[in-house]
Amino acid sequence: MTIAEDIKEFINKNRGTMLEDLHEAVAIHSGTFTPEGTSRMAEHFGQILSGIGFDTTLRPSEEFGTHLLATHDGQGPKIFVAGHIDTVFEGQDNWDFSQDTNHCYGPGVIDMKSGLLSFVWACKALAHSGGLNGNFQVFFNSDEEPGSPESRTFIADYAQGCDYALVLEPAEPTGEILRGRKGVGIFHFKVEGVAAHAGQEPEKGASAINAAASMIEEINKVADPAKGTTINVGIIEGGSAIYAIAPHCTLSIDARVPTVEEGKRLEEEFKAIAERFSKDRISVAVNGSFHRPPMAPSQEVLDLIAIYQAAAKTYGYSIDTAVSGAASDGNTLAGLGLPVLDGLGPVGGRAHSSEEYMETESFFERTITLALFLHNVINHN
Repeated sequence: MTIAEDIKEFINKNRGTMLEDLHEAVAIHSGTFTPEGTSRMAEHFGQILSGIGFDTTLRPSEEFGTHLLATHDGQGPKIFVAGHIDTVFEGQDNWDFSQDTNHCYGPGVIDMKSGLLSFVWACKALAHSGGLNGNFQVFFNSDEEPGSPESRTFIADYAQGCDYALVLEPAEPTGEILRGRKGVGIFHFKVEGVAAHAGQEPEKGASAINAAASMIEEINKVADPAKGTTINVGIIEGGSAIYAIAPHCTLSIDARVPTVEEGKRLEEEFKAIAERFSKDRISVAVNGSFHRPPMAPSQEVLDLIAIYQAAAKTYGYSIDTAVSGAASDGNTLAGLGLPVLDGLGPVGGRAHSSEEYMETESFFERTITLALFLHNVINHN
């Protein structure tokens, strides 16, 4: 029996146990701001990984739940594996795990507890086949959903010396793994005007709201959908009273860019807009930055994709690639200079909603593919 056949047979024999593991993980309600839940998840996965030969360390957090670091010494390239144990679902009153003929449901089932388990079971399949001999640095953090504000620095430390990174986020809803992600920036235009009585002496005022409204059209023109650059004015806050000329207004903006160069262009354009509108008793300041750098594909990434797609083809699966507008810790890892392959979890959809689901068959297919991919990379096949 070949290693590929052995892996597939092992996963198929353990389908029921894999789903039981998924049920158990989903039942741990681990919202980002429910630290007792995320800490339980860290301990849970720490025990699982310890049981298959990983050295594990629980890293306490000052603000969030415990993070998990797991290492495994072996041969081949040093592989950083990233995943998150937090979800967007807070409290203990969420709906629980359920399944029907083709899908599993529950908080975090696709984003991303099934992805974590795909890696665990890929490692179990390799161990069963005598091939868990890789050099892994695994980090499961508890604060990814709000942008990994604490663990970004941990990721930078733990990723030092690694050759590339794998991210266990779900595949695209249409099945693609990710060769790239857009960079994400949050910007705020703060507009200051002059207050005045709206009925008695409006001419003595200068409306920050009117100025901000005029700015929105100019801000939107900076987008370049053909390149993949998008801008969303998501929040407008301003004014002091209905009967007063507005003395202040703030525009809060989400910007997504495919390249570092596009990010620099946007920052320059935003600054120019602020300068142009600072006149006639109106002053405008813009602040913000790209906190998630773009994850752009390199030749090394394309080489990894070819190995992954070859592994999938061994089992008769055809898996394409895509670029996502959503961010992950893959962006941070790419910003550190690592080649990153992302979206290696199962297929599903409606993440962050009460309809979140995973396509059950993809749980097994992606785990089988990941196991053979890891074997081939570790052993340079």
